[in-house]
Amino acid sequence: MRLRPDDKLLFNASAGIAEADKALSATVQACIGLGVRYVATAVSRLIIEDNVCKAVQAEDGNRYSAANIILSTGAATAKLMADSAPRQAGLQVGPRITARAVCCAAVKLDKQQEETFQKVPAVAHHVTGIQGETMPPVDGLLKFISDVSIKNTVLHPASGQYISIPFTDKTKSQWTSPEDIPRKLREELDDVIKNIYGKKAADDLKIIIMRLCWDGITADDNWFICPHPRCEYVVQMLQGTLSEEMAQRWRWDRPLHPYPNPDRPDMEWRNIKAEGTSRL
Repeated sequence: MRLRPDDKLLFNASAGIAEADKALSATVQACIGLGVRYVATAVSRLIIEDNVCKAVQAEDGNRYSAANIILSTGAATAKLMADSAPRQAGLQVGPRITARAVCCAAVKLDKQQEETFQKVPAVAHHVTGIQGETMPPVDGLLKFISDVSIKNTVLHPASGQYISIPFTDKTKSQWTSPEDIPRKLREELDDVIKNIYGKKAADDLKIIIMRLCWDGITADDNWFICPHPRCEYVVQMLQGTLSEEMAQRWRWDRPLHPYPNPDRPDMEWRNIKAEGTSRL
């Protein structure tokens, strides 16, 4: 990693990483232990009557009703609202949340490489024009992230909106053959590896899988924790005990003042696709 005289490097000896899949699994099991009925299913739309969400419609035809329905749908929020109430402009997400993706890659380490990289720190590299991250290997895999954000803006015919929509087809967002990886994404990841570990490491570390990871990013970099439209914090909101400061910061119809976030998506998928793949 090469630093310029005006670059700053923050080292936190107590920092670490957490495996999201295991954390989520533990959360689900804890809820089940408290008596929650857990259902894993694909949702097609919300059932909205008189601007009130009454139930959730699953793709298999089942409906799930509740007194309070909490959306924690991230990158899928804009499409879900457009699918659920396409003719109700007041219920649409608009500029509040944009679905964006970052590119993640994994390298399979051999025994010698695993020993070499086992004690490396988690690194967030945001200098020399390269934005990326890496973390210590887990199960023999060394993972990298390119923090250059991508959006997929398309026309949603039923609502007439242009919104960024995550891919559901894995063939469009996950690649296991290096020659099929979109050239632009491969170059971004190669730059991340090279700038964190050096050119030799970039030559030696062979990516075996690359995929797009989607989430929802807000215009002002704050969450939306509020009734729609007009966590500890979610419970407080439902009970009416959320502090006034947080209630104003996270309300649905707050003024959106753009925040200088380097993770805001600038690249469109259609432009990356137009550049082609690594296949010769």
